[in-house]
Amino acid sequence: MTQWLLHFELSEDPERAEAWHYFTHEFLPKNPEFTKAELPAGLTRKLSAHSVKHFGPGSALTKTILRKLLECYTEDYGLGELRIIQRVGND
Repeated sequence: MTQWLLHFELSEDPERAEAWHYFTHEFLPKNPEFTKAELPAGLTRKLSAHSVKHFGPGSALTKTILRKLLECYTEDYGLGELRIIQRVGND
């Protein structure tokens, strides 16, 4: 129950956690299967309006957000036990 509450808090407010909101409400419904290469493109499209320097293609910050999103939802020490997404292979 605690993990579901944390997931809800992370993903519901686009002002506080825009990347999490985008991932759960826009990206996942349109991409039930995706690779590590597809998610950064979506994050870049969504976040680069704030700052191309910080969120443009290949930016370090976008890579960090990608890593944290995937760790959050695939690792048991995060929210991985919710099984919202699962890792299949290396991509």
